[in-house]
Amino acid sequence: MEYRCERRLGRTRPNLQLVRPPYQARRGPDGDDGTRLLSASGGSHAERFAGREAVRFERQRVVAAEEADELGHVNNVVYVQWIQDIAGEHWRAAADPELVKTVAWALLRHEIDYKRAAFPGDRITVRTWVGTATPVRYERHVEIVDAAERLLVRSRTVWAPIDRETGRVRRLDIAAHEPFHQ
Repeated sequence: MEYRCERRLGRTRPNLQLVRPPYQARRGPDGDDGTRLLSASGGSHAERFAGREAVRFERQRVVAAEEADELGHVNNVVYVQWIQDIAGEHWRAAADPELVKTVAWALLRHEIDYKRAAFPGDRITVRTWVGTATPVRYERHVEIVDAAERLLVRSRTVWAPIDRETGRVRRLDIAAHEPFHQ
């Protein structure tokens, strides 16, 4: 472990903040927490789904006037809402109905790249697919494109499954990921 020190008034004192490696340096082969998930068949997530493509799920919509900000284009908060909405719709459409009843999702990390603006009246497509998973972290990708398929927004999110009854993180078996791959 390493601690940073800061100089104030000629004195050096620890600021008690642990210095950690960059986010990417902590990533493991199967997820963000550095763990290697073994499936019932004995392989990791990457091994189990190697050569299989993630199922893409999408919805089309028309941008409403109330979704625009003072500059006249879609407000960034609206994009975040669309990303959350499509993730929930995909989960409810593809997952086992019993899991849908007992598992909710908490957002742990959100990365968004804004590439181009959308405006009221624009027809857009919001599409999502899953990435890697561990028992307690699931990666999801979202793209929002315009009618000409030009990229407006790209997002990567990391979610944790939450037990609806206890409100605590719940471990999911790798089989829960199966319906999201072809």
